[in-house]
Amino acid sequence: MDKIKSQKQLNIQTEDRWDASCIHVDVPSLQKEDYQLQMLQNNRIRGLLELSVTGREEGSRYTYKTLNGASLEERYRMEAMEKKEILELTEQLLSLGEKVKEYLLDPNRILLMPQCIFKIRGEYNFCYLPIEYQSFCEAYHGLTEFFVKKIDYKDIETVFLTCMLHKETMKNIYDLKEILKKYREEAGEISLPEKRTEQKLDIFVNEEGEEELFPLEHPQKQEMVCEKKKYGFLKKFGKKIKSGYWGDWDDLLTEAENKTEM
Repeated sequence: MDKIKSQKQLNIQTEDRWDASCIHVDVPSLQKEDYQLQMLQNNRIRGLLELSVTGREEGSRYTYKTLNGASLEERYRMEAMEKKEILELTEQLLSLGEKVKEYLLDPNRILLMPQCIFKIRGEYNFCYLPIEYQSFCEAYHGLTEFFVKKIDYKDIETVFLTCMLHKETMKNIYDLKEILKKYREEAGEISLPEKRTEQKLDIFVNEEGEEELFPLEHPQKQEMVCEKKKYGFLKKFGKKIKSGYWGDWDDLLTEAENKTEM
């Protein structure tokens, strides 16, 4: 089958059926029987929507059962995305990319348009299109464009994450796992204080990497440590903006500043 060269060649429609909702992806070429279809039809791969294919005069129709889940596009039509949700989606996507390789499938065939990503029972599910369309790197960068439009610019931690993902994925080839690792290091998430209880004491890791003990009856001290950590994070992000660390991405930063002042 010929490569799909642009999203204009993909006709994406949703359909609400009496038994279950689904999404159709129509392409202008006929699907030939191949090992990918056999793998998808004979195996239930967690994270991929169930697929069926039908031939049509004008090409092929790929139908995915969405089990009444909400697409990313629908879910955040009126709501803002948060850091936790972006990380959750990205990490589940990376895990799925490794999983499909076990079935000799290609992670580059996972559609990453917001209308093709569904959250079902707390997990993100994706459409696998057995046609060459976009590379994973190109598709994920396109997804970060959606993040840019849907975040709350008053949420500085989410802006920081989105900023890094958008900037670092502008390259033709990149390692998304390494980008997330870099993000956690720069955001301080790797060394955030781990809170646990031992004999009515809370143990926190201070900025020097040393453990400090606080009695549970003094919660205000715990709050001070956490607040100090958060302030340090915001201060570090502010320095990156002022120093031009994020390159030419002035539009997003200007928009963030304007929305924060509202």
